[in-house]
Amino acid sequence: MIILFKIIACSTLLIAFYYSFLQKEKMYRFNRIYLLFSLLFSYTVPFISVSMEAPKPLNRLQTTFEATQQIVNLTPEQDRFDWITGIRIAYGIITCIFLGRMVVSLVKIRNLKGEKIIYRNQEILITEKATSPFSFWKTIYLGKNYFIGHQIDTGIFLHEKSHVDQRHSIDLMIVEIIKAFTWFNPAVYFYKKAILMNHEFLADESVLKNHFNVKEYQNLILDEIISSQNYNLTHTFNFKNTKKRFIMMNTKKSKWAQVKKAISVPALLIAFGLFAEKTYALPIEKIIQETQKKISGSDLSPAVQIQEDNSKEAIKYDRPEAPEIPEELTGNTTEEKRFRIPSGRKKVKTQIQTGKAYPAQPMKP
Repeated sequence: MIILFKIIACSTLLIAFYYSFLQKEKMYRFNRIYLLFSLLFSYTVPFISVSMEAPKPLNRLQTTFEATQQIVNLTPEQDRFDWITGIRIAYGIITCIFLGRMVVSLVKIRNLKGEKIIYRNQEILITEKATSPFSFWKTIYLGKNYFIGHQIDTGIFLHEKSHVDQRHSIDLMIVEIIKAFTWFNPAVYFYKKAILMNHEFLADESVLKNHFNVKEYQNLILDEIISSQNYNLTHTFNFKNTKKRFIMMNTKKSKWAQVKKAISVPALLIAFGLFAEKTYALPIEKIIQETQKKISGSDLSPAVQIQEDNSKEAIKYDRPEAPEIPEELTGNTTEEKRFRIPSGRKKVKTQIQTGKAYPAQPMKP
């Protein structure tokens, strides 16, 4: 559950950065790379583990609370079992619906009947029905009414050919698959909209680079807006958001474009720091590892060494005290006892100061 939250938060943060800083800049190829990379990045970074040193707890109460919380989390909750099962079933049903829509779109495109031709080294399917021009994978699809006198309008052809040459269908397939499995993530829908719009910017740019008149091209787009035919996973020439397309056609490259490109890198690094999985190495674990390294060279395992040390301590404390030896056996007679140092500190001090030797004669009892 935490991983899903991180995915949603990370993707939301990165797509918000795109709409705030990059969308209005005339750097379409960089924006395409950013959109795809940031989308995949947001779904990958929560699974990346970074090892860090555990922060010291503020007090013993905090440590006790964290340990108790871990124990509580490990306790199974039978009351939530039915809810979790229901959520999983609902998730599976909705995911199957989204996957089914993808399959239906692919089947519809494949079942389009018409005549395949090669026009200017490009594969084109001339459909029997009045189909608005669109492209998918390596093929351009259009109706017979667009193929007049064995010619296709140059603006339409260049637009759709740019989608094919730049492999825009791959981007859409990636987004659709991610959306099918994470349909609950609102950021995915903004990503799809942004990617589609960026594709149209790239296609429009390629048309205008071929010295096509801007006003004529805009009028051509307006004429095609009337058609409402559309397929998922495809790029249609009559893409609805024409206002932004017309604005970007007349927009010049900003001097801040390079700066915004540079800012996108720290944005990704911040997202990595916020949403990467952090594993904390506890101090006690480090102590255990160091201890194991020190004793790894010995033949005995740590458990065996501990048992031997315990057994030695037990022998030491269980050993009986030696009995006292009688005076008769040691030879310490009463006469020998009399040759003792005179008792009392004052007498000893006096003898040391005067330099006199201890009396040779035994002292009187």
